[in-house]
Amino acid sequence: MTNTQDNTNTQDNTDIPDNTDNTEEKITEETQEVLELTDIEKLEEENKNLNDKLLRTTADIQNMKRRAIEERITARFDGAKNLLTPMVKTIDDLHRAFTHIPEDLQENKFIKSLQSIEESLTKTLVEQGVEFFGEVTEAFDANLHDSMMMDPNTEKNIIAKVFEKGVMLKGKVVRHAKVSVGSK
Repeated sequence: MTNTQDNTNTQDNTDIPDNTDNTEEKITEETQEVLELTDIEKLEEENKNLNDKLLRTTADIQNMKRRAIEERITARFDGAKNLLTPMVKTIDDLHRAFTHIPEDLQENKFIKSLQSIEESLTKTLVEQGVEFFGEVTEAFDANLHDSMMMDPNTEKNIIAKVFEKGVMLKGKVVRHAKVSVGSK
């Protein structure tokens, strides 16, 4: 009888399907899929962060290049302005001196040669992008002119007298014109 019991037990075991292996495989596959999804999400997030860093770094580099170019332009302008300012003062001094030459010396060769030098220097500066501005009867512009006094005999906001011409280098004001403005 023992033998029969053993057979029955054996039969019972074969009749019952063994689902534990399949269940474990399904659980393992599902877990693997979940892990793969979280890995993909992590990688996508990391990719997004790296792209963001790349964009920010690229923008920083572009800003740095732009600032470097602006600083170079400013440095060149400042250097030219520092050289130009004393030259313009010398031209102003020559103009003032020429207005006080006595009549009998107007045709003097020495005076004529000084006037020729002043004209040559002015012409060279103009060729290099320097503009002189501020003329009588010109409209007053606070961005270009400094009003030194008011002239009651001249029309309002019209330049009556120019004390010093203004100087502009390549479109930027180096020195404002010193003028008298009408107030009539």
